[in-house]
This record gives sequence, structure tokens and C-alpha cells, in this order.
Amino acid sequence: MTLDTLERSYRENNTIGKRIKEARERRCMTQAELAEKSEIDPVTISRCERGVNIPTTFNLIKLALALRHTIDGLVDTPFYEILEINS
Repeated sequence: MTLDTLERSYRENNTIGKRIKEARERRCMTQAELAEKSEIDPVTISRCERGVNIPTTFNLIKLALALRHTIDGLVDTPFYEILEINS
């Protein structure tokens, strides 16, 4: 799998955005609350949830920590694969 293939799949299906939104809603958090807790701009979170942007690896870590969720669960790809693709 290449980074382009992974990115194209996420953009077409908005998989990450949907999973971030679902995890946020399960925690009864607003986008503003998630932004504050993760120290990510609220506009960035909105754009990720809508599939406009794909979060960076660093932002994925911050989101996972704020949501008390696994990174693998947010992206549906084992995290070691993402690190291998990014290297």
C-alpha cells in the first residue's frame, strides 16, 4: 500500500472523519470541546470530520488521546503501517 492509495481511499470514503465524529459524539463532546482538549484548531477538526482534510499523524495522536481512542480505531489501518508509509 502506498501513501497515495491510502490517502485516496480516506478521501473517497471520509473514513477518518466519520470515525473522529463518531468517537467525539460518543464522548458527548462538541467540536469546540475536542479542539480545546486536543489543542487543535476547531476549523481543522471540522474540516477533518467533513473529509476536506486528512489529519496529520501528530494530530491523529492528539485526537486519539483527547478522545481516549486508539489511533488504529480512528483510521482503520494499523498505526505501524501508517508510520512505514510516512517514512
